[in-house]
Amino acid sequence: MSPTSHAAIAAFVLLALPILHSSSTAAPLRHGESNASLSVAAVSERTVRIALTPLDEKGKMRAGSASTALVEQKIDTKFQVRELAEAQDVEVGKLRVRVKPNPLTVTVTGPDNKVVQELVITEADGSVTFRTAAPVLGLGEGGFQFDRRGHYFRLVNGQVSPKGGAPLATHGGTIVVPFVIGTEGWALFFSRPFGEFDFRNGSEPKAQDLKQARFIPRKDSAGREPLLVLLVTAVTTKGRLWMCRTCARGVFIAMAMRACSAMAGGSGRAMCNRAGRRLPLTCRLA
Repeated sequence: MSPTSHAAIAAFVLLALPILHSSSTAAPLRHGESNASLSVAAVSERTVRIALTPLDEKGKMRAGSASTALVEQKIDTKFQVRELAEAQDVEVGKLRVRVKPNPLTVTVTGPDNKVVQELVITEADGSVTFRTAAPVLGLGEGGFQFDRRGHYFRLVNGQVSPKGGAPLATHGGTIVVPFVIGTEGWALFFSRPFGEFDFRNGSEPKAQDLKQARFIPRKDSAGREPLLVLLVTAVTTKGRLWMCRTCARGVFIAMAMRACSAMAGGSGRAMCNRAGRRLPLTCRLA
């Protein structure tokens, strides 16, 4: 190979190195117009705490005031970053959490490697998209019942009938709780900031796609208040699934969680979705 060829190859390598280096450089996480810190922590074997906290001009976290809805929690932080270049995996109890950038996505899988829930966070405004493939319950009292999908919830408290909401005369007042329960075996509590829920997937009700929903925080919260979400799963440490003895169908997750925590010996009673009345439960390995 001639000296000229050697020189050309050397020049190409030198030019390519900055490109290769830049492709693997971690980009700072953002929350609104502020840099941010992302943390994933274990609250229990089946509860994950996800927080995207904005930073001030000195790089300190704007944690905000203490929650008035949750008791003080002893958390075990498993993962915390301010920059993210590629996907990262972390074990949280019996769950596996994968965090990846562009867009910022947090995927939680169970012991069977099936996706429990996936949160896609829009760093510009702190909104969160999550999966709703099966009926969704929760959000407190009032509004369209019982499956919340297909509607927009402005979470307005009191004896009011918000525009586009359920009629006050037939559905009563609203007492809102930012707690969403998926009948597939998960629940999400949006501790902060306060916001609204769009279960229409951004389309008109007649053309709705019920496979995902979106949490929309207050506009003035971006870059000022942390996004704090708690994900609870139906996966127990012993892999138990509570079933109705009569119809062999799983009970609603809220009932199943209460049954798993309150009952012992593999039996008890709870509301059966199919029969519409309280029936004996049996427990089997999930």
